[in-house]
Amino acid sequence: MRPLVVAAGGSGSGKTTVATGLARALSRRGVPLRPAKCGPDFLDPAWLAAAAGTPCLNLDPWMMGEDWVRAQAARLSRQGLLLVEGVMGLYDGRDPASDEGSTAHVARLLGAEVLLVLDASGCARTFAALVHGLTDFGKLPVCGVVANRTGSDGHAALLARALESAGLPPLLGHIPKGEVPELGSRHLGLVAPADDSVIERLADIVEARLDLSRWTDSAEWTESVNLSDVDAWLPEAGEGPLLGVVRDEAFGFLYQDALEALRDAGVRVSWTSALHDAHLPAGIQGLWIPGGYPEEHAAAIGRNASWLAELRSFCASDRPVLAECGGMILLCRSVVDRDGIRHDLAGILPAAVTMNRRLAALGYVDVELVASGFLGAPGDRLRGHEFHYGSLDKDPDWDLAFAPDAPGMRAAGLGWRRGGTTASWVHLHLASRPGAIRAWAQALERSEPWKA
Repeated sequence: MRPLVVAAGGSGSGKTTVATGLARALSRRGVPLRPAKCGPDFLDPAWLAAAAGTPCLNLDPWMMGEDWVRAQAARLSRQGLLLVEGVMGLYDGRDPASDEGSTAHVARLLGAEVLLVLDASGCARTFAALVHGLTDFGKLPVCGVVANRTGSDGHAALLARALESAGLPPLLGHIPKGEVPELGSRHLGLVAPADDSVIERLADIVEARLDLSRWTDSAEWTESVNLSDVDAWLPEAGEGPLLGVVRDEAFGFLYQDALEALRDAGVRVSWTSALHDAHLPAGIQGLWIPGGYPEEHAAAIGRNASWLAELRSFCASDRPVLAECGGMILLCRSVVDRDGIRHDLAGILPAAVTMNRRLAALGYVDVELVASGFLGAPGDRLRGHEFHYGSLDKDPDWDLAFAPDAPGMRAAGLGWRRGGTTASWVHLHLASRPGAIRAWAQALERSEPWKA
């Protein structure tokens, strides 16, 4: 079956609600599926993964490259229905003059059909005009429409007639206003699901309000689908080098495919928590501290003196350490949270962070390594994105690890290094840069196992 992309006219239209509910509803009915998310996002994928019961990958043509997106999509499609949640509006990408990096771009690369989710509040025939515009603008194969926030069943009937009268894709369902439970959120987006109750409710709504026969009645699902190659949540145990990865309520913004790429390079993973562990894992040869919400848990992190002491010793040992965004905040002297309260942190990076009420940075970053390190050689280029509310009181007096490659890009795209530690606001997508994964694995192999 062709991949299915759940798209919308803009953010806040209900894409995540429908995609998450659809993933759980189809899984309930025995449809094998793999979820994916367009664009650089760590929070929506957590909902999709929880709903589908299998890891969610990101698909971003600008950050990863078109060939990478096609290859990942082909692999996932062999494991079942590829269900992709879009990002922002259907044609919103890196540049308003192009749909590069947009949901439409991904749909074309995948040869996918598109399910439109549109806010139907206060309109009837105009709803058909919106569908016509979104369908015709990019000549995309729209298989149907979901009307969100309808006023009644009668309102939905008017919308269905409007679409039919204009020869447009059919209304496959509608969700009345106020029926969907409010999803928890904070300044970077949704809060990761704490349990299955909300997901179950979303699936109930989708099953009751949407026609799922297009996907559940397909003869293709009568054949057995081999799910034995579905990627595990964790890299498998082996004899390769051991990488410590910080993951808990404060940290966890990492790309699933990076874990898979490291596994394929022979790297093993040992999880550690800045909140709950007293010590770093024994035997690790490097450390990855991804982004997250350290400012929300800064008081508890600051009280974990033994773990922070070992973190300082580990960074001083010149073993490879990658600290991205929230991970970099952890390395700083302190952070002032959004309530104006200052919290002491690791004190490794000679800078302090203040969390602002407004975004400090949002966008893609193209960087070039300026020195040899565990991510590659001078001149190697990496891509990623920034999305944060924090600001440094000063640039650290460390050496540069990488700098923005394109003229005119913000200086915030800098990465700093001292010894084996690299810190930056940037969330790098490393799986699509095999050379960086190889360099990282080789650096870990050369590193001595850690003993506290």
